[in-house]
Parts: sequence; C-alpha cells; structure tokens
Amino acid sequence: MAGLAPAAKAAGLAPAAKKAAPAKKAAAQASPAAKAAAAPRKAAPANKAAPANKAAAAKKTSAAKLAGLAPAAKAAGQTAAAKKAPAAAKKTPAAKAAKTAKPAAGARSRAGGPVREVETRVGVARYRLDVPDPHGGVLLVLGHGAGGDVDASDLVAVHDAALARGVAVALVTQPYRVAGRRAPAPAGQLDEAWLAVIEHLRASLAFSWLVVGGRSSGARVACRTAQEAGADRILALAFPLHPPGKPEKSRAEELDSGVPTLVLNGDRDTFGVPQPRPGVTVRVLPGETHGLSKNPAAVAAAAIDFVAGE
Repeated sequence: MAGLAPAAKAAGLAPAAKKAAPAKKAAAQASPAAKAAAAPRKAAPANKAAPANKAAAAKKTSAAKLAGLAPAAKAAGQTAAAKKAPAAAKKTPAAKAAKTAKPAAGARSRAGGPVREVETRVGVARYRLDVPDPHGGVLLVLGHGAGGDVDASDLVAVHDAALARGVAVALVTQPYRVAGRRAPAPAGQLDEAWLAVIEHLRASLAFSWLVVGGRSSGARVACRTAQEAGADRILALAFPLHPPGKPEKSRAEELDSGVPTLVLNGDRDTFGVPQPRPGVTVRVLPGETHGLSKNPAAVAAAAIDFVAGE
C-alpha cells in the first residue's frame, strides 16, 4: 500500500495535469484585452493601494513635466516679447517725432503744419499753417487761383522762401475747392470765407505783422478784404487785370485798398499787367505767363523782402 501511494498520487496528479494543460493553453490563447482585464483582478487582492499609487505617481510625473515645460514656455514668451520690443522701440521715436516735429527755419516743410477746417456761412474752408522756429512775428496768408490749389508753383516757392526767413505761412483753400468744385464761388462768398479764416488764424497764432495775398483770384480776394482783415501789406501774384481779350473790363480799382501792395506779373500774361499807382508797386517778370511757373525761384526772390517787412 505504501508503495502504491506514490503511484496513486502520481496517477491522481496526471488527470489534474491533463486538465491544467488545456487551461494553460486557453490562457495562452486569451486575447490581450482579457489578459489586461485579468491582470488587475490578480493584482488587486495582493495590493489594493497599487492603482492609487500608480495614479498618484502618474500625476506627479505629469506635474513634473508641466513644471519643466512652464519655464521653457515662459522663456519662449519672454524671447518673443524681447524680439517685438526692439521693433516697437524703433517705431516709437519716429511716431513721436512725426507728431511733435515743427518745420525748421530754412527747411522745405510743405506738409509740416497742421491742416485745419473752418466752418463759415458759405461752407467749410481749410488752411494749413506752417510756423518756423524761430518765428519772427510775421504771418503770410496766401490764397489760390480760381481753378487751382495751394500747390501752385509760385505759391510753393514763396511759401518756402518765407519759412526760410522766419515768416509763418498759412495756405488757404476756399470752400468751393474743399467741396471739389472748380468753378469759383461769387466774390462775396470768397471774401466772407477768407475773412473767417483770418479771424481763426488770429485766435490760433500770435503775430505782429500780417501780409495777405495769393495768386490771380486769390490776389483779388486779398485786395478786396485787406482793410477789414487788418492787413499790413498785400502780395498780389499774377493779378488778373482783366479777362483775356477784354481789357475794357478792368479790375484795377481792386488794387486801391489803401494798403501797401506789391504786384508780380509776367510780361506775357494774357490777363494783362497793372500799372503802378500810389501805394502799389508793380514788378514785371520777363518771360513769365499768368502761371508764373517758368522760374518760381525768381518769383520768390522778388517777393521775399517785401513779405518779411524789409
């Protein structure tokens, strides 16, 4: 019997082994999902705290990674900001200079001064005021021709020469031109708008000497309103004595303002050339037409001493 026990034991184990073999084979053939599902079930009884510990460790690992990334992200942001900062620093002085710069004496500053609009009873007038540094106390106000603008070559030349001599210059655009029309308004409306701008300038700039003027139609406006404007002198560029071919329709009486006047006309001006009279000096520029555009520098040279009060 004792000898049979090992054999019986072995015989008893054999069937169990046979039963275990298929189980092992089935376990080996089990799907990864089943294995994964089985794994936690085995581990859980042994150590229930393991999943929690693993989760905590995972959180710590993520936090560590984020902590590591945060300085890098911050550094990257600071680098980007540092790259933008120099560009902004470069733009700032230029932007400030554009807003605060004044036309320097002797420099061409056709767009240097502020452009302002003046509400008048006959529409909105506009002027640009350029003040040199230093300003000598003289203000020159210039108006444009009937169908032109304040960028006419003779006006620009006188404007630049005046700034170089310390004279402030206002270039005035009549309401009809501001509105985009070329046909001039009636004389009364031109005069009214002009006087409204002069009044606005008196409130905007301190000056001791006022010279009014302009070219063609603008010269006529300056002459007609000189007394009411309180002008000290008149500069009349290309004064249109009469319509072309109609000398009988003279406008010479408009020059009799009682204010010292300098007339600059070309010898080929089809609008005629005024004759000198008391208080009115006439200078004829050879080769020039009504546009006074052949030699604008000569126009400015002829006008500047009179404008500056010399």
